[in-house]
Amino acid sequence: MHGSVPKTRSAYVLLMLLWVSWGEVNALTPDDPDGLYRMCKNSIDNDDPRCMNGGYLRARNTSEQVNCAVCECPEGWGGVDCSVCTTVDVCPARALPDGSKQQPAGCTSDSMMPNKFELDTGKIFSCMCGGLPGDASTEWACKQQPLTYWVFTMLPQNHTNTSRLAGGLSTSSQRTSQPHSSSDSFGRFLTSARLAAGQETKVDFHVVERGGIMSRDLNPHDFQYAYPGIWEGNFTGCSFSTGACTRPMQGDDCFVATCQGAGVVCPPPYVKKCPGWTPTSCGRIHQDQPGDYWMHRCNPLAVPKNGTATVLSCKPQAVNGTFQCYFGQEGAFLASLGMQCQTGSCVYNSSHPEPPGPPAPPAPPPLPPHEHHDVAAEVITLIGIGVVVSLGMLLGGFLIYQDSRLSQERYKAWCEGETNEPTVTSALLGNDEAAGDVVVDTLPEKVVLDWHNISCTIYKAGGQRLQVLTDVSGITSAADTTDAEVDSGTKGCLFSILGPSGAGKTTLLDILAGRRRGAGVSGQLTLNGHPVEGHITRDTVGYAQQEPELPGTSTVWEFLRFHARLRMPEEQKRNDAAEARVWGVISQLGLNKVAHSLIGDAFTRGLSGGERRRVAIAAELLTSSACLLLDEPTTGLDSSNASRVVDILAGLASAGVTVIITIHQPRPDILRLMDRMLLLSGNGQVVYSGPLDQAAPYFKEVGFVPDELRSNIADYMLDLVIRASDADIAAMVLRFAGSDIAAKDAEALEGLCQDPWPLSPPRPHPPYALQLRVLSTRLMRKLYRHPFLILVNFVATLVTAIALGLIFRNAGVDTGGIQNRLGCLFFMLLYLSMMSLSSLPIWRAEKLLFIRERDAGAYGTPAYYTAVLLFDIVPMRVVPLLFFAMFSYWMIGLHTQCTSCIFAFIGVLVSANIAATTMSQAIGAAVSSVRVANLLGSLGIMMFLLFGGFLLNRDQVPWYCTWIADLSYFNYAYEALAVNEFHHAPVDFIFTSPLDDSILPPLRVSGDGVLREFGFVPGRGWLDAAMVWVLVACFGTLTYFFLATAGRTGQQSQWGISMAWLQSLRKRRRVSSSLASDSPLAGVNQELAEPSNGHVNQPTSPTGGYPGRATHPTLQKLPSRRRGGRELISSDSAENTAREAPPAAFVDGFLQVAPQIVTWQGISCNVTQGHSGRQRQILHSISGVAAVRGEEGDLLPCLFAILGPSGAGKTTFMDILSGRKRDSGVSGRVSVNGTQLTGATMQRLCGYVLQDDVLPATSTVQEYLRFQADLRLPPSVDSTARQHQVQQVIQQLGLQKVAHSRIGDEFTRGLSGGERRRVAIAAELLTSPACLLLDEPTTGLDSSNASRVVDILAGLASAGVTVIITIHQPRPDVFNLMQRVLILSGDGRMVYSGPKDMAAQHFATAGYFAPGRDISMADHMLDVVIRSQGPEVAELVDLYADSQVATSDRALMHDLASASDASPRTASLQLRYHASYWRQLAVLSRRLGKATWVDPMLLAMNWGAALLMALGLGVVYWQATRDTGGIQNRFGSLFFILIYMSVMSLSSLPLWMEDRLLFIRERASGVYGTPAYFTATVLFDLIPMRVLPPCFFAAATYWMVGFRPGLSHLLTFLLLLVLSNMVGASMNMAIGAAAPSTAAANLLGSLAVLLSILFGGFLLSTKQMPSVVSWMAQLSFVRYGFEALVYNEYHGATGFFFTPYAQKQIPGAKLPSVEVDGDTILGTFGFETENIGNNMAVLLVLLCTYLTITLLLLIFKRN
Repeated sequence: MHGSVPKTRSAYVLLMLLWVSWGEVNALTPDDPDGLYRMCKNSIDNDDPRCMNGGYLRARNTSEQVNCAVCECPEGWGGVDCSVCTTVDVCPARALPDGSKQQPAGCTSDSMMPNKFELDTGKIFSCMCGGLPGDASTEWACKQQPLTYWVFTMLPQNHTNTSRLAGGLSTSSQRTSQPHSSSDSFGRFLTSARLAAGQETKVDFHVVERGGIMSRDLNPHDFQYAYPGIWEGNFTGCSFSTGACTRPMQGDDCFVATCQGAGVVCPPPYVKKCPGWTPTSCGRIHQDQPGDYWMHRCNPLAVPKNGTATVLSCKPQAVNGTFQCYFGQEGAFLASLGMQCQTGSCVYNSSHPEPPGPPAPPAPPPLPPHEHHDVAAEVITLIGIGVVVSLGMLLGGFLIYQDSRLSQERYKAWCEGETNEPTVTSALLGNDEAAGDVVVDTLPEKVVLDWHNISCTIYKAGGQRLQVLTDVSGITSAADTTDAEVDSGTKGCLFSILGPSGAGKTTLLDILAGRRRGAGVSGQLTLNGHPVEGHITRDTVGYAQQEPELPGTSTVWEFLRFHARLRMPEEQKRNDAAEARVWGVISQLGLNKVAHSLIGDAFTRGLSGGERRRVAIAAELLTSSACLLLDEPTTGLDSSNASRVVDILAGLASAGVTVIITIHQPRPDILRLMDRMLLLSGNGQVVYSGPLDQAAPYFKEVGFVPDELRSNIADYMLDLVIRASDADIAAMVLRFAGSDIAAKDAEALEGLCQDPWPLSPPRPHPPYALQLRVLSTRLMRKLYRHPFLILVNFVATLVTAIALGLIFRNAGVDTGGIQNRLGCLFFMLLYLSMMSLSSLPIWRAEKLLFIRERDAGAYGTPAYYTAVLLFDIVPMRVVPLLFFAMFSYWMIGLHTQCTSCIFAFIGVLVSANIAATTMSQAIGAAVSSVRVANLLGSLGIMMFLLFGGFLLNRDQVPWYCTWIADLSYFNYAYEALAVNEFHHAPVDFIFTSPLDDSILPPLRVSGDGVLREFGFVPGRGWLDAAMVWVLVACFGTLTYFFLATAGRTGQQSQWGISMAWLQSLRKRRRVSSSLASDSPLAGVNQELAEPSNGHVNQPTSPTGGYPGRATHPTLQKLPSRRRGGRELISSDSAENTAREAPPAAFVDGFLQVAPQIVTWQGISCNVTQGHSGRQRQILHSISGVAAVRGEEGDLLPCLFAILGPSGAGKTTFMDILSGRKRDSGVSGRVSVNGTQLTGATMQRLCGYVLQDDVLPATSTVQEYLRFQADLRLPPSVDSTARQHQVQQVIQQLGLQKVAHSRIGDEFTRGLSGGERRRVAIAAELLTSPACLLLDEPTTGLDSSNASRVVDILAGLASAGVTVIITIHQPRPDVFNLMQRVLILSGDGRMVYSGPKDMAAQHFATAGYFAPGRDISMADHMLDVVIRSQGPEVAELVDLYADSQVATSDRALMHDLASASDASPRTASLQLRYHASYWRQLAVLSRRLGKATWVDPMLLAMNWGAALLMALGLGVVYWQATRDTGGIQNRFGSLFFILIYMSVMSLSSLPLWMEDRLLFIRERASGVYGTPAYFTATVLFDLIPMRVLPPCFFAAATYWMVGFRPGLSHLLTFLLLLVLSNMVGASMNMAIGAAAPSTAAANLLGSLAVLLSILFGGFLLSTKQMPSVVSWMAQLSFVRYGFEALVYNEYHGATGFFFTPYAQKQIPGAKLPSVEVDGDTILGTFGFETENIGNNMAVLLVLLCTYLTITLLLLIFKRN
């Protein structure tokens, strides 16, 4: 069916004309003058009409309204007042001034065109109501007012009017200088008149309308106000010509008179108004009796409006003496009214020849070019626009391809000439042979960054206060720096920050870099001795953060060139120097192999973690920052690459750059490169801050270091601060605060502040144009590499445009056609609004990348925002809309014959789409949660939709809701489209009624009449379009504000130069020298000093006094860095300090398992590389065995380590072993106990800790581990034992401090990276699997915690668990715990696999002898592999393949396989326990419930929005009546409720996206299965989000609107809403599960909801749907819900009335009505009265179908 609002209002508005002549009159015709006077007293007294040429008033003895308005004329005369001659014979002779008589020359009764004589004297057209045969509109109108007459008197322009209008019309007879230009016939009349104006005489028209009246003689009192005059007016500025006829007449030969001004008075001035007069009624005759005074009414639909152009058009041929004419006025409700006119003037010959009248052109002149209608030209223009845009996009893609190809060629040429020709980068960074000899080509200004008393307090969401840092101070200006070094700028500082995980290292760097400011942060930063604010340091320093945020669709080369173009100084970018520098940095950091590989992201394979880390560092090395901060730059790197990176940083420091880094597990050769060290305790206090070479003497002096130190000082002190008690830490902090080192640093800082160095200017920002150009290039590249979203948008819009054209094809001009036009315009806007929701996650996807690159100074918010707008709006919001113009516009038959209209149509759609998009972008920028953003975006669209002018007439909007309509872009855009469609429409429209034509026949109205009927204002289209752009500007400003403030926490609390701060430095008191020199850490020292046996014992705090100072070992001289030696604590034969494997007693409390020996043979892997589609082999025939021989010769599980450079394929290999990677590119076999196992079995057998930690952000550590224990431990372990197990793991991994802290994510502060890593490991340790795989378990951990973790893993291995790990930079004592190792080359080939103890001998055989004391064997092997070239690596691979170790392993695997064949051991596999479905469901539900309670925003907003919408809808449609307006309101409100439910169900789209990685990881780990996860998630979405909100509508809206009373109807209403809501949500769940991204899901989900709405039975009746698309209605859940709701409301109901739509001038009591029942209403609007249960059954089937599809997608869509 069509929209109930247009249909009910348009179909029945015609009834309003019924009241025009309401009632009956019994009249008598007098036969004598006295009787005539009694009957027509008012006419005769006022001489209206004045009967001429012997005529007299008609007054007959009838009961009709035919009296006193027209004269009975003698033969030869005619017209209303007998002033029109029909023959020359009756024309009298004219008296001349000389007394003679002039005979008439003729009677002009045969021509409407005036001649010269008539132009001078006037011409009369006397008309009565009547139209062409078949013009039902005129026929019906004439019946309503019998005997209605008009007299048009043409007068010379500015002729003095002697009528009785007095002065009342003088101000209203205003002229307009030019007619309005339009494309309809009315406009063509004006055009013809304008073109003929040069040869035509301007005239005026005086017009009087009269109608028959009641006879006063019947009731002189009641009819005393019965006058024949209805209205009288002057029409000025008129021109006439021969031109196109007014519809429904056809042809171009009509007499056309066009007047520009109109001044009308109704009633005429002489008419005395009745008591209580209104334009539509009179007052009561008697107050106590019914009955009103009778008087002609001023029908607002029929009386011309003042100041508006009018047209009188007449056919040139008379039929029986009358001409067919049509009179119309621009913007009138009725398009035109038919009249049958007579004319005839007696003309006389003049003494001079009379010139002929104005020539009548045979055809109208051509219309102006911009209004000329040429469909072919318009289509060609649109196609041309599309082709130009498409060619532009193709050209952009070609340029990107060319750029990538040329880059690869230039890189190849650069590599070939690298050894012979030096580059800028070589001069900057040096080469591998002299990595430390770094010379910067353009030395930056000297920058010294110092900080004093930095403290930071974090306020958590629950209101808890966490002190992260406390009074942290440090200086990067060495106290021993010479003046010469300062002046030359060649003395920098490599400053290292060490501390346990969670010590606040990252927070400190954020503060130093100016990234964290505002509440909770205190202290002072200085640059070169100048106190500065945080934003100054942000613009000065470079900062590589801990978690690299990189664009996944860029290659390494593209990303680095992006930063080089934006961040390098201009003088360093000349002559391709920037490009050469990029290549040099790539080479220095060992990224050559992946230079043209995509970086990748969480869902797209790309670089390894170590490679991503090096790329992030490379971006900062490009910029030549005078101060460089790096957060854990070596984390995730193998030891060789870590050494390479630190060597480069040390070289920069040597060149004068201040470098500050945080670092975990520094090996001795890396540690000695540091100049200064800051050691933080676990609670963020300073344990030491000073020169590194003074650290060992200091700690020995204060007694913190024992006599025998067998590790480097950094590792030892980290172990110390981790294991020390709070009291011990406080003593250490207090000791250092009173030390000479702290005092010396304070003095140095005070001296620098008193005599500061010049402050270098902030880093220059690139020009806006350059930022925009470079950003646009990257976004275009992303667009072409990930085209799914834009392709879906294009295809969806194309399909929708064609579908709309088919559905509404050739919309007519009747009521159905009007509905179709308004309905399709409404749906287009709704479609664009819904599709704009794909812009909600546009900022979240790369928000962190934007924040980091913006803070790094790469670009500013304006350029970024502009670029994103261009590449989201142009391809997504502008280009696809051309499909509506190229297909829908012509197929539907929208405003034709108007070239400008189609471009206005496109312009309005574009502006509305941009407004919806910018609104979505603003919401997306303000809200971090995708589901909350979806809810807010959907709610905004719903509010704007309700007040958009379709579901609720603009005139019916309550005054207290008008502000919403004023903010609704939908409101303005819809009116603009409607005005563009109907204003100056080239056709007339027919209002038809579903009732019998005898009651209400079709009525022909103008386009402006249609607009006014629906509350639109004709001619306001441009203003509406302007308002849409105003809203675009507002939404855009909000978006920009949210982006500009993203990541900014305000200003620091202490700023400016503070003399009080300087005084505090002078007054600083040292700790009393009487402080006891005995160390309180003797017990801890003793524990750390002893060689570890593999146990990880809990530290115990001594309670006694201070024992004596420990004996200090002799310091040994280490090889110094190239710019000078220094003394450090040596590693001191740490290689020989082998730890024993922890005994089985360590795993008490863990579940005991049977040994499972894992072997693998011929593992190879090929992957498709990036966007090129080329195959790359990552692994080459890897074989090995994870077992060692026991004392009795039997095989035992072991701790197996995999080492290799970054990008060697270690993670891929672990994925294959664990059964996670099983695609076609993988070959080889994995066996357990000699039996080959499938990937699925390996998943059940092995525990796997992945490299990237994916944990639930809203859970605490204890909750997460208890969740794992409840699902993964067997039922034999009761609840108490599970809790004990959880506490034990927390204790063993040192997580006690954060056990009750929330884990957090990238948007919510939580655990540190190291703490998250330990939590992930703890989850797998809980289950004691038979085989445990860990990908880089020590990455991100400090050396002590790394040692702790490996200790635990070694203990598990000794208890019979096969443990396989990948590891970077293992400490010597950690490496010694390994029993077997696998060394991979950079290209994934096996260099060595065998016992760890035999590795040194094997490499020595190849000529690579064991290293010295400073480098461990693990680091040595990696250095050999990384530094070896291709042929050398091949030799190493071949050497191992032929070695005795490889032969022994092959024999071992053969024996295992043979034994397995002889006696299969599959039954002995220790597969992990899987909880039952109901157990999984219960535990998952508990976690989801807690997550909802912790973060209730989505639920609260959903409920709040539903409640507000329910109340608002009830207020808007308050107590709907039972007339036409009430029927309309019921239909509209029911449909709007369904639209609201449908749109709000879009919040289910990202249901699977937000926790997608967590679900994939936990399912792969066997924590739970897909069915349980699906059930729990669906329940927690459907029950609170889809079942409860409809209750608000049942509880509030149902009664406020006044829907059908009765409990059964209420419950049916509620049940239908719940079912419809659940079906919509389940449909969106299925789409969300299938879509590759959130943006794509939003787009597809919006499209599905739109189609359901389109075929829902409101916008289009199912009976009117074309067969080609009618099948889609069968899938529309909105259709079934709406039909059932309407059926529930109307079936069997009575007491409804069809009434015309009330206008303000018409009292409701005066409106006629037709009583109908509910079933009649259903039939009228195309609803079948069928069983409501059928619709409910279909909804249930759809619900089950969508849920089943979702479950299958989750099961089979593994990645």
